[in-house]
Amino acid sequence: VLQKRMLRQADRHRVGSATETAAAAERRAEEMAEAMLCVICEARPKEIAFGCGHRFCAGCAALVELCPACRQPVISRIRLFD
Repeated sequence: VLQKRMLRQADRHRVGSATETAAAAERRAEEMAEAMLCVICEARPKEIAFGCGHRFCAGCAALVELCPACRQPVISRIRLFD
């Protein structure tokens, strides 16, 4: 009886751990998706890199002459592809 009880507790622990792992993976996926969004509009994916290396969406990148992140003049705009 004690052995069966211990096995049930171990099974519950494994299920709980799997649920926690799935939740952590889901949070990480959401964080990664957010990291790909433009930090100016937070709506479109980053697809343009300036010469300084900072990345923004095409719409926001077209509107600025100074990099919003480091304030360096935008000398070049490089389209990024996955």
